[in-house]
Amino acid sequence: MTEYRIPKGVKVVTEDDLPAEDYERIILPEGAVSIEDFSFFGLPTLREVVFPEGFESIGMSVFDGSAIERVVFPASLKTLGHGAFCGCRKLQSVVFLGEGPEIIESTTFEDCTSLKTVTFGTGLKVTGSETMMDHGGAFEGCVSLEEAILPEGMVLLGNGTFRGCTSLARVVLPKSLTAIGERALAETAIRELIVPDGVTDCFNVAPLCANLERVVIPGTVRALSLKVFNEPALKEVVLPRKFEEDFELYFPDDARERMKITFIDG
Repeated sequence: MTEYRIPKGVKVVTEDDLPAEDYERIILPEGAVSIEDFSFFGLPTLREVVFPEGFESIGMSVFDGSAIERVVFPASLKTLGHGAFCGCRKLQSVVFLGEGPEIIESTTFEDCTSLKTVTFGTGLKVTGSETMMDHGGAFEGCVSLEEAILPEGMVLLGNGTFRGCTSLARVVLPKSLTAIGERALAETAIRELIVPDGVTDCFNVAPLCANLERVVIPGTVRALSLKVFNEPALKEVVLPRKFEEDFELYFPDDARERMKITFIDG
């Protein structure tokens, strides 16, 4: 693998710090703390980047469209910009060491179609946005991703976070979660959705999930989307009694015949 070491003394890495020729592996120097927006954009041969301890910030679209295959972020990383790894179609593994950044922005790993595993940092609070549906989700279109275990302490699973992750069969939502954005789990392969107690916003979370068999909604949820329980494989639903009065708004006409529906106090 061809390798290039960015010279010592460079703290803020820019496009000007890269060599004219292509390299497969780039090593950032000790003391480097950030990479500016678009610096490594679309590098066709770049397969790996090595970050030093103490590195803090990756800008917008820094590695967008590159050939990077695996990335290990140091525990010191605080900021990861919009679209930083968007369209990295050879990226297979992402590891956040330590706490990692508090936010993984919208489109950060969008359309990383080979991404199979993500190890999230323990300090993660938010993925994407609760309001912007005009941007892609943080992991939207990662069609090879099979599992997502989100850390305790996380409060928002933003709009479209895992939308279109068609191999995603297991998602573990932390008890600390308070909101789930629209279509956060849309078009995934999940079989079960257990919304944690404490979540208040949970609207149109998992449409078009053909494998979804079981849904549990806690009493803290304030509103449901219309015909939310319309998925063809759905067999069991547990939800607060406050939604029973408007049953027909949330369920298809044949729901009582093909589903086990339990209303709970709360």
